[in-house]
Order: sequence, then C-alpha cells, then structure tokens
Amino acid sequence: MARVTGADAAQLSKHVAAFVQAAPKPLATAAAKPAVVAPVTFKTKEEIPPATKARLEGLVKSAKCVAFIKGTLTEPRCGFTKQLFQLFAQHEIDFQSVNILADEETRQGAPTALKG
Repeated sequence: MARVTGADAAQLSKHVAAFVQAAPKPLATAAAKPAVVAPVTFKTKEEIPPATKARLEGLVKSAKCVAFIKGTLTEPRCGFTKQLFQLFAQHEIDFQSVNILADEETRQGAPTALKG
C-alpha cells in the first residue's frame, strides 16, 4: 500500500492510477463538521499520545484509501482537496476522508505518526 505525503500531484496521480487498476469501486466518503480546538504540535512519534497514535492508525486501516484533507466532500476548504475529490470521483475510487480541520491533534499528529 502506498502513501503520499503533501501535495505532490505527480506522485498522487501515479498511485491513484495503480489503485484504480487494482480495485475500482464506487465513490463514498464520511463527512465531519469542523470543531474549534487548541493547537498541538508533535515533532516525534514519541510525543504523540498512544491513544492518538492508535486512533490515527485505525483511521488508516479503516479503508483501502484514506485521504487526510482540509474540509469535507460537500465543503472542501482548499483547491487541492477539491481536485483530489474530482480525481477520486472520475476514477470511481472508494475512499474514506478525514477532515484535519476538525481535529488539531489529527492535523498535527498524522504527518508524524503515519510517516514511513
């Protein structure tokens, strides 16, 4: 299973094409409403609370394709997120989305906890 970190469109397109060839499925997503939370910063995996790390790993394992994005399917909060949803819809990719704006711990912890 491949992971793409950041907004590398070429790398993302390559992995999406491979994913589509392997198992095309209809589009689906989970939406979450953003909440206001205090900022958190994690520099190493050791700084992330075990419960947060376990929750993030569970999210990644919850579907074949998980996108950590800004906003929701109905309200994307950035251009890259909107393009990603269009790409997934075009290729009929079944995916789970996680709104990083709804949870500061997820936003700060995902890049560190899921790296590798």
